[in-house]
Amino acid sequence: MIGYRLCRVRAAEHPFFIESTAVNVWTVEELCYFMYRNPELIDGTLAGLPLTRWVAEELALPKTALGMEQALKTDAGIAAFALPLFQASGYLTEGEIRAFCQAVETLVTRPVPERLKRRADALARNRRYGKAEEVYLQASEACGSRDSALKAGIWHNSGVAAMQMLEYEKACSSFEKAYKLRAARADLETYLLAVRITKPLAKYQAKAGALGADQEMLDEIEARLAAANAEEVKLPEDTSAFLSGLRQAYHREAGT
Repeated sequence: MIGYRLCRVRAAEHPFFIESTAVNVWTVEELCYFMYRNPELIDGTLAGLPLTRWVAEELALPKTALGMEQALKTDAGIAAFALPLFQASGYLTEGEIRAFCQAVETLVTRPVPERLKRRADALARNRRYGKAEEVYLQASEACGSRDSALKAGIWHNSGVAAMQMLEYEKACSSFEKAYKLRAARADLETYLLAVRITKPLAKYQAKAGALGADQEMLDEIEARLAAANAEEVKLPEDTSAFLSGLRQAYHREAGT
């Protein structure tokens, strides 16, 4: 199981499992690191009594746990829940704590589709691509017919997640939706690059012609493809362990 290992104080005998990212944390520093980096992922699966009990028992921080429980009882919000941890660990500076509180305050005021997109982005950042795809779909549905720019961004990022999962048909479809919503040159290039990578050359050429891609764009696509193909691939010495690691990473990223 993948996990963080940051420790300046005390490590737990048993780790706390963060469900959203399938990661184990062992110390208060690791927990603070996760929360600071991923405020979008602090939800009911994390901010609850199981975590406060773990903080009290495994980290021997009962006063910190009490402060966290008080924030839960009074529905004081994410920042108030995390603050006792930040104060106990000394891991963050005062400026970083203020920045975290401001980020959380901004997040909760945003419209639902944007909050969902940010959550999906955080999942993708943590390589939970399968879960990210699910939340991107929720974000798109929450948009309805409003805010085509935001919806285009959602579909673009969903396409990136799908490519990471080797779901090429889904990725091409997502990039195409982003282009149709925003009709930006960058979106067209991304869509055509995905088609170039995943489809026969004749189909790519026909699609590029139908969408009016100019020669400069076509040259850029070929240059990007050539650069990717030129990257040196180093084979591992222990192929069995390597393949096992790939399988574990796939299931982790897919959320299976």
